[in-house]
Amino acid sequence: MRVLRDGQSGGGANEGAKAEKTVFEVKLESFEARAKIKIIKEVRRIIGVGLKEAMKLVVKAPTVLKTGLSKEEGEEVVEKLNALGAEAVLQTRVSDIPSLFWNSLFHLIS
Repeated sequence: MRVLRDGQSGGGANEGAKAEKTVFEVKLESFEARAKIKIIKEVRRIIGVGLKEAMKLVVKAPTVLKTGLSKEEGEEVVEKLNALGAEAVLQTRVSDIPSLFWNSLFHLIS
């Protein structure tokens, strides 16, 4: 038998909805041709890849550069890219993996 303390919920379907986490991704929409080299260098620094991989990502814009960021981290990356002459946007993505994990775990122990 499970004993609940003050402030704890009994679980259920609503608990899974609370466990959902909002994550953000940075998408490079386009860039100015004159700023291409600067943008490639910045993309390389941001995502930690080699020069060739960064160049491939920049050239195939629009593309998602980095996922799983907090809002603050994403805004910082977007500002840096936009200052260099790129058109980057911050997109919201809802991750339901934590809720799926906790829902399945809850059903196993109850």
